[in-house]
Amino acid sequence: MKNDENKHSRRRSKIITVKEKMTLLDDLNYNEKNLEYKTEKKISKDTNLRKKMSNNINVLKTNSLKPSIIKKDNCYKKTLKVLHHVFEHIVMQIFIILLSMFSLFNDDIKVLALPKTVDYPFHHVNEFIFFFFFTEFMVFILSQKNFVGSFYFYLDIVSLLSLIPEVHLIWDPILNLLENDGSS
Repeated sequence: MKNDENKHSRRRSKIITVKEKMTLLDDLNYNEKNLEYKTEKKISKDTNLRKKMSNNINVLKTNSLKPSIIKKDNCYKKTLKVLHHVFEHIVMQIFIILLSMFSLFNDDIKVLALPKTVDYPFHHVNEFIFFFFFTEFMVFILSQKNFVGSFYFYLDIVSLLSLIPEVHLIWDPILNLLENDGSS
């Protein structure tokens, strides 16, 4: 009898409440007492024990949230999930690689092989590439847990910063601002 109680208490101690970095795709439990978000990880593999222990686990309620807020939150989560899956698809990955290659060599191709009249369309293509990469960057920030601070996070920041001089919607106002400050 005592041995069975020790096993049960050891298994119960394997349920851990973890405070971690949350994304918009995670299921949140709102703790009104501590005013913080928590997730519960269950390590036990025994399903019967899970059923018994579910009575002992404190289930936090979200009844204080308005239904309209919950519906909007679900809509944002679904949209982010879909966008994340779109950007992770192999066809999209190939498209991103092709865009990266084009953005690396488009100035060289333009200068070597094309007339001066194609400069204006190339500006628009560069703007599209920048905003496409920026959208991908924001989707990964919002949908992946440990993306911020990872190697790919810094790689994306460097690539976005290197594209800014190619985007005249952003670069021209910066140059005008610097010229006006220097002449004052």
